[in-house]
Amino acid sequence: MPKRVDDGTNVPNQIVNRILAKVRGKLENKKCFDCPEKNPQWASVTFGVLLCTNCSGRHRRLGTHISFVRSTTMDGWSVAQLKRMFVGGNLHATEHFSKHGIQLNAIQSRTKSIENKYCCKPARLYVTTLDQKIKKYQLDDDTQQQIEKYVAEKRRAHKKKHHHHRHGHHHDTDSGTSSSEDDDDTLDSTTQKGSSMISSAKKEEIHQLHEKAANEDLIYESHVIAKHTHHHHHPHSHSLDKNKKKKKKNPFLDDDDLDDLEDFDEDKNNASSTNKKGAASVSKTVSADIDDFDFDDLEEQIEKDKKQRVQLKAKQEEERRQREELQLQK
Repeated sequence: MPKRVDDGTNVPNQIVNRILAKVRGKLENKKCFDCPEKNPQWASVTFGVLLCTNCSGRHRRLGTHISFVRSTTMDGWSVAQLKRMFVGGNLHATEHFSKHGIQLNAIQSRTKSIENKYCCKPARLYVTTLDQKIKKYQLDDDTQQQIEKYVAEKRRAHKKKHHHHRHGHHHDTDSGTSSSEDDDDTLDSTTQKGSSMISSAKKEEIHQLHEKAANEDLIYESHVIAKHTHHHHHPHSHSLDKNKKKKKKNPFLDDDDLDDLEDFDEDKNNASSTNKKGAASVSKTVSADIDDFDFDDLEEQIEKDKKQRVQLKAKQEEERRQREELQLQK
């Protein structure tokens, strides 16, 4: 006898289709639970009944908290959900609803009838009954063997994949180290071959070119050092050069024009200095006015305004109260 399968085990749709074929094969499950449609392919897991495509859409509109809908051919199921279908079925649900006085097709509007049927107290009682039954129910041996076979294959495939991944990683690291060693050996051999292929005359020529380049670098560095020391001993030389550049004569202006421009610059500088002095004097007068300001008078004025507002508010409240009294008297 196979071991008991855990209720939380997920089963793929291929195995679910074979298992639920036993449920669909029963005579009472050949028609939809909510309408006369034949060969239903959907199911309400909550109530353990089989439904057609149209009625499954209406169940979806009710919400999963009322009716959880799954396909018997395309969706994966858990073991607990499969048990619910074996324990339930259209015949048991019909007997329960009829016993509580709920007729399946009593109302003409199919949507209203479904809402009234599945949102009432007997429906909730039926769901509770199914919850209690599936705790004691055990699947038949054939169904358990199919599920156990799938679980074993899945576990074996996962273990094989993990083993292959681990060994593949070790193989990659070993091959990487060996390839790096081979690359180093080939590099050494090529350098040795290359050095043996160069003649002694060519080596001498290359050595002379290296010495020439080194001498040019030394000459350049000496020029840079000399220039740096010159600027260090004469720090004002740079500013003098700038002044010289500024005083460069414009070929489009005469000497008289240059004198006029210089006079204009002097007048502009004098005007800016006078503006600064005027702004300083204005700020001094403003600060003196602030010093002369009496804050005691300001506090007294604030207190007076506050008292006036309180009096005005009291007056308005009194007027409102008088109006209310007049309306009550009328």
